[in-house]
Amino acid sequence: MARVSVFRKEHFNAAHRLNNPDWDEARNIAIFGKCNRPNYHGHNYELIVKLTGEPDPDLGEIVAAAVVVAPDSPVTVAELRSFAAEHLAYFEVPTAWWFRDPLPVNASGNPTSSSPATYPNATA
Repeated sequence: MARVSVFRKEHFNAAHRLNNPDWDEARNIAIFGKCNRPNYHGHNYELIVKLTGEPDPDLGEIVAAAVVVAPDSPVTVAELRSFAAEHLAYFEVPTAWWFRDPLPVNASGNPTSSSPATYPNATA
């Protein structure tokens, strides 16, 4: 059956400052290093999303989402489905979800366009 894949790549930044108000400045700098800077310390993040659709007799496609989640940021299918339902039209909400390892990328850091094999652990 024919499959169509769509990729979206986003970059975003986040900043923080680690500081214990009970310590003096020298100890905070010694313990937290650059993360103690008064004007904060930042990180750059990259998010890559791949949606794959299969033909459906009524709607034309079924959207499935392959999700890569950081090990320290667990998320459930129910949370993903709820978020998608709030932000997407009904027909755009994925009907199948797969948790998987990071997507393969090319030398430029963009996801490869090859269609993934079936995922036996899909959660509908």
